[in-house]
Amino acid sequence: MIRNKKILITGGSGFIGSNLARELLKFNNTVYVIDDLTTGNKINLKFKINKSSKLIFIKSEITKYKHLETLVKKIDIIFHLAASVGVKNIMQNPINSILNNLNTSKVIFNLASKFKKRIIFTSSSEVYGLSSKILREDARLNLGNPKIIRWNYASSKISDEFLAMSYFREKNLRVTIVRLFNTVGKRQSKQYGMVIPRFFSQAINNEPITVYGNGKQSRTFTYVQDVVTSLIKIIPAKKTYGEVINVGGANKITILSLAKKIKKITNSKSKINFVPLRKVYGEGFEDCKQRIPCVKKLKSLINYTPRTQLNKILQEIV
Repeated sequence: MIRNKKILITGGSGFIGSNLARELLKFNNTVYVIDDLTTGNKINLKFKINKSSKLIFIKSEITKYKHLETLVKKIDIIFHLAASVGVKNIMQNPINSILNNLNTSKVIFNLASKFKKRIIFTSSSEVYGLSSKILREDARLNLGNPKIIRWNYASSKISDEFLAMSYFREKNLRVTIVRLFNTVGKRQSKQYGMVIPRFFSQAINNEPITVYGNGKQSRTFTYVQDVVTSLIKIIPAKKTYGEVINVGGANKITILSLAKKIKKITNSKSKINFVPLRKVYGEGFEDCKQRIPCVKKLKSLINYTPRTQLNKILQEIV
């Protein structure tokens, strides 16, 4: 457990970042959150704080915060979570999404290296592209054509990973890259196309539950508290320096089965409607048939893997 440290969370008012902040503040840490609130929400940070802990919120773009170097110099640990989120949001704002990811990471990695800070960078399962096998960290990545906007985000995340690993090799940056798989839990916004909060909202309101495509695509979903626990356990593990690690759940489910499950849990009268991918994302959109992580590496490095079952996650959300 991390105690009595000064910690920076970029993108800390987002869904994962705010849950991470909440957990860290239980153990006498001082947590600095920097977020421009483009996709985050300051309401996410309104929770009870241990009297010996302290939360400092900074509303700013990372690249425009003039005191960033001073801040990084005095903290102990960085969790770099700031990024554009949601496939739909990313496709609607491709230039901003790419530049936001690349520019913020460049600044954070450079300062972390300069002041020799421990850092975790959260990447995404999107980097695996169209690969449909059980996904290992050393697998070849299978991205689509650059003409297809879907892969903008994945490409920027891969570039960030290469940059992080370059700092590890050349500057001995104590960095770990964590690839997250569909993190879910209470208070997650439906605003950016996240499937579970969208399905719940539609089901509770007895609106049509809209399944994009044929619903046969398979995914795993990871409880946010399991993600937070994994991130915190990785920090002190020196053998994770310079490693890429999957953090994902084990319960494989098709999107159609997920829709049916949420409809049942909510006793909804909703119909399930299938919407062609082209109508949601435009012509030429590519979707992978399944995205299932191998988490053996995570287990071997920190003796922990996400363990919360999907049914329990859904019951908590409802």
